[in-house]
Amino acid sequence: MEVLRVSEFPSVRFESTSVEREGTDRFLVHGNLTIRGRTQPAIIPVALKRLPDGTYQAAGQYKFKQTTFGIKPIQLAGGTVKVKDELQIEFELFLR
Repeated sequence: MEVLRVSEFPSVRFESTSVEREGTDRFLVHGNLTIRGRTQPAIIPVALKRLPDGTYQAAGQYKFKQTTFGIKPIQLAGGTVKVKDELQIEFELFLR
């Protein structure tokens, strides 16, 4: 992908520094998010649920501005079609 410059920056990385309990099954994961070689602090809310088979499901979402990581939002058709600067990522992990 040209926007992420994958050949130059092949990974997006989140490294947690601490976890804060926010309820019975909710946590705030503090850490550092690195995209395109730029690192910013991030606090990501995560919901943790134990499934009937003993697997844990961790799910969350995080909003960030592309420009914070040096990404210029895409513009197409001479600028008539634009992507918002703020993006939301959603994730779901299964842990055994």
